[in-house]
Amino acid sequence: MRSSSSSKQAADSSRGINGHILTLHQRLYHALNLGTRCCDDKGQKWHYSDIEIQRLVVRSVDAFLDSISAESLQHQVVKESVGDIVGAVGSILASKSEATMRLASDIAVKIVRLIPSSMLQPHFSNLIHPLSSWLSFRELRVAISCASALNLILSNLTSKREKKVWEILKTTNVVGDLVENVKGYSTENKATEYFQEMASLLSKILWRWPPSRFHVWTDKKLFSILDTVKLNPDCSIKIAVMQLFSALALCGNGTNKLLEDGEGLVKIMVDSLDSSNPYSVQIEGLRLAQCLMTSEQGCSKIIKLSCEPIVKAIITLMSKWSLDAGKLAKDQMSILVEACRLALITHWEGDHHFYFWKAGVDRVLLRLIIGNSDTTQQSLHSLSLQEQIIKLEEVFDTDVLLPLRPYVWDILGCLTANCMEDFFPKMHGNETVFNVLVVCAW
Repeated sequence: MRSSSSSKQAADSSRGINGHILTLHQRLYHALNLGTRCCDDKGQKWHYSDIEIQRLVVRSVDAFLDSISAESLQHQVVKESVGDIVGAVGSILASKSEATMRLASDIAVKIVRLIPSSMLQPHFSNLIHPLSSWLSFRELRVAISCASALNLILSNLTSKREKKVWEILKTTNVVGDLVENVKGYSTENKATEYFQEMASLLSKILWRWPPSRFHVWTDKKLFSILDTVKLNPDCSIKIAVMQLFSALALCGNGTNKLLEDGEGLVKIMVDSLDSSNPYSVQIEGLRLAQCLMTSEQGCSKIIKLSCEPIVKAIITLMSKWSLDAGKLAKDQMSILVEACRLALITHWEGDHHFYFWKAGVDRVLLRLIIGNSDTTQQSLHSLSLQEQIIKLEEVFDTDVLLPLRPYVWDILGCLTANCMEDFFPKMHGNETVFNVLVVCAW
């Protein structure tokens, strides 16, 4: 008779796994073992010289991945297969067999999407090198899949592995290939998805590895192409272009280069902040503005070109929110965070301070502190200082907007520190609101 402890172990080992998955697992290893296995410092690898065997391996991996659920991903059988799966697909990609490239690149995307990053991290290099080598492949479907897989990998890459990955990217000349791919988009009538994936991947590399930026911001033809592409009305193209501009703006020289055509860029940036746009477009517009205005010089240039429209857009995005059943939608919170970060341009002196006060920044900040209660705001006007304090204490620590409060204090501090000598809240009709803000800060 089986003991209770051994019965429990058997039950634990089979939890999340069914007969179908085990059958597909057996078929997977039957296919894998048709090749030659080898190990090196980069991990497990397989070699398949026969194209039909490569196809069999890829299809076996595909079938096995399709059978896996979120629960079965935690099973030891699946966990122990990850290294072999990545090693096999990486080896097939590295074999440069055009006959299996589409299948293998599509499976690489599926692997990165399905298997948790924590399981894949030790094996990333087995995929990154071959995927990087196919970014300029003439068959667009393959190039797009390789870029998509790399985008997903870099999005989840830990800082611990950045140095090793950068060495691979340098070896395969990824930055150079991506720049050429982006430049080729508008002249060769390629799919929107192609530009989106290539530009997004280039942006991620520019964000993570500063040495990559020089090769990009010094390419005059690239900037000329982007000047044309940025006018494309497609939202996915807009987002990709703004992400690329944001990454380039991380470098001071890149910011200067972008602002050579300041009016055109600023118009697109301000237009993207219009509340009629999808949240994703607004967020990228806000991030681009943040990157361009990080320095006092960049902020000054943009303020001279479009001061009031930018301030109005910031105030509008900080104002247009509402609670549903006492909760704030995730997208709305993201917009508020990015808008508040951009409002920190108040750190710099300039004409924008006047327009912030003119647009009612104090009322907006107060609403972010005490929540969506018009009654509370109106009642404060007629109360004494002590009564205001009591009233504010009722709502001060119960609001869903608590994560925004540090931004509110920073913005208020910057506005106060940089206000003109003759400034007085009453000149904008905001004296009571300003006094309430002081009470809140106190």
